Amino acid sequence: MDALDQTARHRSRPGNVWGPLQLRADHIVEGLKPAHVVPLLLVVVLACAVVQRSWRPVVVGAVSVLSTGALVVATKILVARPDPGGNIATIGGAYPSGHTAVLMAVAGAGLLAIISRPAWWSWVSPVLGDAMMAFCLVVQTTHWLSDVVGGMLAAFTVLGLSAWVSSQWDVRRLGWQRRRQSPSRQNPAASSGRR
Repeated sequence: MDALDQTARHRSRPGNVWGPLQLRADHIVEGLKPAHVVPLLLVVVLACAVVQRSWRPVVVGAVSVLSTGALVVATKILVARPDPGGNIATIGGAYPSGHTAVLMAVAGAGLLAIISRPAWWSWVSPVLGDAMMAFCLVVQTTHWLSDVVGGMLAAFTVLGLSAWVSSQWDVRRLGWQRRRQSPSRQNPAASSGRR
């Protein structure tokens, strides 16, 4: 993996020069950093909760972002891998990329907040947005290629859990509504044969 990381670094930023591509990439990285996208998700999940009259969007958003954050921070501390500049951040290393993990978690949680069981093609936009973030981080040499792939995989893992939670929420809610509306629950005497 080190050879692939080194090749990606040298091809994305030849001579380690900060040029126009890196400047454009920096605008994307800064604009989509966790401090900007997490509050946006909060607005989306709260709006969805009000419109849907359900706590499901809030739970899915919280599970997605908090679990991804915990997984990323724990892995960073355990691995303690330096970034391409040889530095180790105060909360661990560069692996996995928190920017790619959180962006994917936020985009995926937003999708799951809006649609409880999204079709496979609904995931194309969040994945492409995260791939753009990953590309920008590698172009800037803020992260190794394996760091951004690791961040994406961490988020995909958590989003799988979040998608399951979202689908189970609907199943349980529908079951509760059916029990509440069933004739035997509304009139216990009718189900026992007494009149």
